[in-house]
Amino acid sequence: MGDNSIFPFSDQVFTILKELKSTNGNVFFDQIIGHFHDISGADFTYIGSVDHIKNTVTTITGLAGRDKMENFSYSLKDTPCNVVKYNETCFYPDDKLLIDMGIEAYVGTPLIDSESNVIGIIVALFKFKENHVQHIAELFDLFSGRIAVELERINKAEELILKKKEKADQEHYFKNITDKLPEIGRAHV
Repeated sequence: MGDNSIFPFSDQVFTILKELKSTNGNVFFDQIIGHFHDISGADFTYIGSVDHIKNTVTTITGLAGRDKMENFSYSLKDTPCNVVKYNETCFYPDDKLLIDMGIEAYVGTPLIDSESNVIGIIVALFKFKENHVQHIAELFDLFSGRIAVELERINKAEELILKKKEKADQEHYFKNITDKLPEIGRAHV
């Protein structure tokens, strides 16, 4: 397609853009992480949602080798992702668990919502020294806005569903009270 010496993933970027232009939700996350995993050659690749109150990340999709990972949560304390939550791309781990797993390279990019809050991360982990970490970080940066928009959309939809449920529960509670008012009145007569 063009000169890939500056950015070696140019052809794959166009493929991702075409394939994901009308995709959303979990299908979007699964497909984009599949593309990132294939392009980067990472051993583990995932997208996670950040909980600043608990100081944790919960994965929403990921691949380990060719297998889909079960979602899991982990503490950000003493991890390279802890740097990412402050809106900085991070490249190499000092995390004992990652070192024990044989991870030699880490690329993590924050996902920023419309209010400039870090709401998630994209991560690639390598069991070998990766020479293209800067290019992989650029790839993640290129798509991080679209991924963040989708994550924020899902978060807002879940909040709306929760608020509707709370409102319905309150209405049910007050209906039960008002239905019992005549009984309460008769009991005091």
